[in-house]
Amino acid sequence: MEASLPTLWAFGLLLFRTTGLIMTAPMLGARIVPGRIKLAMALVLSMAVYQGAGAPTVPVPATLPGLAGPAMVETLVGVMGGLSARWLLDAALAAGHLAGLSAGLGFSALVDPATGAESTGLSQLLYAGAQAAALSLGIHREAVGWLARAAVAWPPGHPPELGALAAGVVGHAVLAIALAVR
Repeated sequence: MEASLPTLWAFGLLLFRTTGLIMTAPMLGARIVPGRIKLAMALVLSMAVYQGAGAPTVPVPATLPGLAGPAMVETLVGVMGGLSARWLLDAALAAGHLAGLSAGLGFSALVDPATGAESTGLSQLLYAGAQAAALSLGIHREAVGWLARAAVAWPPGHPPELGALAAGVVGHAVLAIALAVR
């Protein structure tokens, strides 16, 4: 079976979106997950989502900016989807850090190898609890489901309006900060 160039371009754009999501999504994009596993996950998810979206085709642009622009936009769509979920988990880490500092537990701060940020024992406890809750609620399945729904709603090469998507991501960030402070 020979693949045409528009088919490969559409799959490549979806691969950019999937890679952006996997880089930033909680648990899928954790530092402890090896890069090869992330790459394999991105390829497998892209193939599944591409077929599930009806194997769309996208005309290949003739210029280098025409190639780079859609690739960057698709990556941004995936990154924004992953950040929306990540910030809600990071709210638990920030809340634990604030609670630890106010309880006088800030002297035992250490660098968390998973996030690379300074954290206290209490923040690690809350973050681990939030990760366990997110895992039991299926946040990883929701990320894959969002990717599949987004591929149908916004086919590769036809992304959503980035302003509206960015506004939603900023809204999630503000909600995460408000949860952390509460």
